[in-house]
Amino acid sequence: MLEMQGKDIPQTMLIGIVPGEVTFDFSLSEELKNAFEDYISVVLQYLKKHEIIATKKEEISSLQEIIDRTKDPSGAMG
Repeated sequence: MLEMQGKDIPQTMLIGIVPGEVTFDFSLSEELKNAFEDYISVVLQYLKKHEIIATKKEEISSLQEIIDRTKDPSGAMG
């Protein structure tokens, strides 16, 4: 934020999920896992509406792989 002092603030849009329960576990609730594809779809629709190009990665990770990586980001435990 200090870098933005004296500069125009860009327009932003925050898309998020309000949790039903807060825990200290590195995981997602079953409700979030079940709704994740719809969440991604909403984000992609928003980007398209605002003419922002999303590029699909060649190698796709499953949601569970992403969750597991957040538990061990350096890969030291694997």
